[in-house]
Amino acid sequence: MLKVIEKLLILGVEVIGIPCNTSHAPEIFGRVKRAVMSQCPRVRLIHLPTEVVRIIGEKQPPKCRIGLMATNGTCHSKIYQQLLGQSGYQAIVPPMDLQEQIVDRLIYDKKIGIKANSVDPTREAVSLWHKALDFFRLEQVNTIILGCTELSLIHHRHPEDGLTFIDTTDVLARALIREATQPT
Repeated sequence: MLKVIEKLLILGVEVIGIPCNTSHAPEIFGRVKRAVMSQCPRVRLIHLPTEVVRIIGEKQPPKCRIGLMATNGTCHSKIYQQLLGQSGYQAIVPPMDLQEQIVDRLIYDKKIGIKANSVDPTREAVSLWHKALDFFRLEQVNTIILGCTELSLIHHRHPEDGLTFIDTTDVLARALIREATQPT
């Protein structure tokens, strides 16, 4: 990732966004930010979880229960849980067994997962998607952060009524446009 960012800096970019939510774990994002700032302090580096929580703040009142459907790495980093908590929200994350058996398989399983079948999600992946959403419904969550770029692929093909989804890919695209069109 740092090599790609170095190429972007050579090209003279002014704004950088990283679509991978796991890359925003403090230990990873901190390294990236230090590298960018040391080479080009004027570059604006978007912190995706901060942008996501800002968007939630525009749509939901504090004290809401916000679901996080993400990779194991993003969940373990607790970046969303911390930012949501600081903003007055309660983060709801699947318990580890459900996370590994449902969400992680939905994303990463080599036969049925979204990464392996991004164009046309498998029936098994759609079933896992619905099981994950059932968990959040049982937890009385009505807003879910899609904290992995691949989750937006299944969400757009299999939308759900009664739930609000925060698509982090969309949030990043809008933040990049906002930052790129602001005067420096």
